[in-house]
Amino acid sequence: MNLSDLDAPAENSHVGAMVGLTLLSSMARGNVDDITQALIGTRDYHLRCALYFVLKGERLPESVRDLMDAEVTVELARMKDQYRAACLHALNLVQHQEARQQHTADQRRFDQAAVKFRAMNAPAPEGTVDELAKRHGVSKSHVRLLKRENRLHELTGAASQ
Repeated sequence: MNLSDLDAPAENSHVGAMVGLTLLSSMARGNVDDITQALIGTRDYHLRCALYFVLKGERLPESVRDLMDAEVTVELARMKDQYRAACLHALNLVQHQEARQQHTADQRRFDQAAVKFRAMNAPAPEGTVDELAKRHGVSKSHVRLLKRENRLHELTGAASQ
């Protein structure tokens, strides 16, 4: 319904009020589709009819002027603001939770990398790179390559045979 002509009658306001009250109930139960429709303004006629009915002591609006009543307009804006704030709060909570989960995953990966790095630089049970190179007569770079590839046993096993 066009709400710009204030002198136009409020068509089927009894139906509009009933639909609006049902819509308010559905929104209060968290129906996302109805909340979305209300927030973007496609259900303003029904909501205005319901709010007028509630705010004016169960009287139905007779004209668009009644629907555009200041008290109804303020209450409609307040209600939409509350739903917008609740939606933003929910989004912020989700973003915060996702950020925490990402931080936890990043920390876990960092910790695993640190453990691997420390293990990679720890002296092998067979001895240090310098000791192994001297003992087996190979270069330190060769010992490091074998250590990096977890193949030091080849060097020590080959020497013991």
